[in-house]
Amino acid sequence: GSNKQLPLYFRPKSERRVETNVQLHKAEKAWKPEKVTETDESEEVKKKALLKTARALLNKITPTTKDALINEFLDHKVYESPALPEIVSMIFHHALEGQQYSPLYAVTCQQQTMEELSLNNKVSNFRNAILVRAQETFTTKNQDEYVKEKEAEIEAETDERKRNEKKIELVENLKKFLKRKFGNILFIGQLYLHNLISVRVILFCVVDLLKSVTEKTADVEGYKADEESIECAVCFLETIGKRLQEVANEANRAAVDGKNAPPAQQ
Repeated sequence: GSNKQLPLYFRPKSERRVETNVQLHKAEKAWKPEKVTETDESEEVKKKALLKTARALLNKITPTTKDALINEFLDHKVYESPALPEIVSMIFHHALEGQQYSPLYAVTCQQQTMEELSLNNKVSNFRNAILVRAQETFTTKNQDEYVKEKEAEIEAETDERKRNEKKIELVENLKKFLKRKFGNILFIGQLYLHNLISVRVILFCVVDLLKSVTEKTADVEGYKADEESIECAVCFLETIGKRLQEVANEANRAAVDGKNAPPAQQ
């Protein structure tokens, strides 16, 4: 038994010939990574943080907590943030899910608008975002496309069981759509009561809800009126009817005063 250490043998380095000036093929439209600056990342982080904060505040608003939470909401000046459209959509969503608190959400919108106008009395980004969101309530393009697509699927389906399942799915989704639409319309009524929506938008809501009994199709034999829309219209008018009457009375008084005013001197 030998304790001698064996000599170490090193593998000689192999020489490699390295070619220089190798020209790589370049695509005409080579992909380049999009540059993300620290500023972009910072703005995105701020936006996400603001959305999270706004959601938390809206979740906590109740009749007893509204004053403190609305003031905290105003402190964030959401009308200056690129997250504004998402925050307004969030408010509409909360008003839909918790309709008993929709007047509180309308008050929040009113105070935010008033604060913004106090700083810049020409325009309110927040109120404009509300108007845009209100108009989206009546934009049915996506819904119409969905219905056509599903009806085509139902027509093409040969399996009776699957066809019935698709019909049920379509009916259920349409019910959800109407629920969202009616909820949004009722919230629009609250926004009107807080001077954030014009009478023209309100009249558009009423016409839309009652079109099943006002359009020519109502005269077709066997045609059934949309009872849910009519019921929503009644609820809507019960909410805002008094205010509409007050506005009409003021307009009538103004018209009468205008007629009775002495002619302007030449």
